[in-house]
Amino acid sequence: MDLQTTLALMLLAAVVVGASLWGTRRKVRRLGDVTYVPWHGLLFIGILAFCVLAAHVVTLVTGVPLKGRVR
Repeated sequence: MDLQTTLALMLLAAVVVGASLWGTRRKVRRLGDVTYVPWHGLLFIGILAFCVLAAHVVTLVTGVPLKGRVR
């Protein structure tokens, strides 16, 4: 994946995070109303995708792949 595609996907992940934050902070109309969109789940997926894509951008810019812990 090239840098432009990664940055576009990071922008999409940021939009998902923003929409999820908006959805979680909306006022409930009546007590007991259920939302049809799992906002907290989307928020988790958006933050996770953003973090993974940020690590990929670091790899693309520096040319050195990120490595995990070495035991």
